[in-house]
Formats: sequence, C-alpha cells, structure tokens
Amino acid sequence: MLLASVGELLLISALLWTVSRLLPFWRVAAVNTSTAQGWSVPASSQRGYVMLLCTALLMVALTASVGAIRFALSDASGNIDMIWQPLVEVHDRLSWLSRQLAMPLYVLSGLWLWGGVSWMVVLLLAVVSQLPMIGAPAILTDAVLLLALLRLAQYAQPRWVFISAIVSLLLVPLCGLVIADKDMAMGIFHLCLALHFVGFSSALPRPQQPS
Repeated sequence: MLLASVGELLLISALLWTVSRLLPFWRVAAVNTSTAQGWSVPASSQRGYVMLLCTALLMVALTASVGAIRFALSDASGNIDMIWQPLVEVHDRLSWLSRQLAMPLYVLSGLWLWGGVSWMVVLLLAVVSQLPMIGAPAILTDAVLLLALLRLAQYAQPRWVFISAIVSLLLVPLCGLVIADKDMAMGIFHLCLALHFVGFSSALPRPQQPS
C-alpha cells in the first residue's frame, strides 16, 4: 500500500513541523513576547500545556510511523504476512490511543492556550470526550474535537486557513466511504490529516526575540 505509506510520511512531516513551531515557546525570551492579532504567545506559566500539546502531536506521529511501516509491508488489498501481525496489533492499539486520547489532548490543550475558555469548560469537554470508553457513542469524541476547533477558529489568524484545516479534518472519515480503492483511500485519509495539522501550524503565533 504505497499511497497509504506515503500519506503516513506526509502526516509525520506535518506533525513534526508543527512541534518545531511550538518549541520556541519554551524559551523564556519568546514566551514573554506577544502578538497583535490572532493567538497570543503562551505565557511562561502555560508552558506545561505547550508540553501536553507537543506530547499529543508526537503520539500521533509515533502512530503514523508504525503505520507507514505497516502499509509499506502490506499488499494493495491491505494484507500482510503473518510474521508482521504483531506490528498490525501495535498499530491498531496506537491508532486507538491516538484517536481517543491524543487527539482530544491536542485540541483541548489548544483550547486552553488560545480558546479563551475557563478550566471548567476544558475539564467538562475532556470528560465528555472520554465517555465512549464506558460505552457512549464514539461521535461524542468527534463532537468535542469539532467544538474545540470551531472555538479556536474564532481567534485564529489567518482564519480562512484554520477553517480549511477543520474542513480537512472533517473529510477524513469520508475517505473510506467515497473511495473504493483501499490504498488510495488510506493515502488521502492521511493527506487530509496532514493538511489539518499544516493549517493548525499556520495559526500558531510567531514569537519574536526582544531587541
């Protein structure tokens, strides 16, 4: 599944690029500056949430790395030799963790940093996002992701790029429904995810060193 593997590599690149854009916020000189428009540079007291955001993105990148290997070893229909079956199981587990834990952590960390909401709202959304673990519909997690991203879009600059990132994320679940070829579907699936993170990265503030 060449296209699926390439899609995973594009996703990894987008995630690592986004993390590289977040790393300057760890420098004291950078976090003490501010921007005139869009999201503000996190204060020094918020660097822990920047760490959580980076952790979530790296978790998704780890999943994509294992997925890239899995798809590279699979044939066009997605079948893989039995010797690599443990790799499939590891990827499936990581995919679940990324969807259920890493993605909510990503959007809720962003919401706390740039959404202008109280900690009670973030906590409530965090609880709701995990209700599927006890039998609630999985769409609750997706709803939390969408609500948080729409709130972030209100403050994002350039806003149209961030809205495009949200649209890219909404297209992800449609890939398997409208594209019959499994390899192409998975490739576009991960391409849409990559475009989402590129859009998120474009909205990140640009810290400037004081002169």
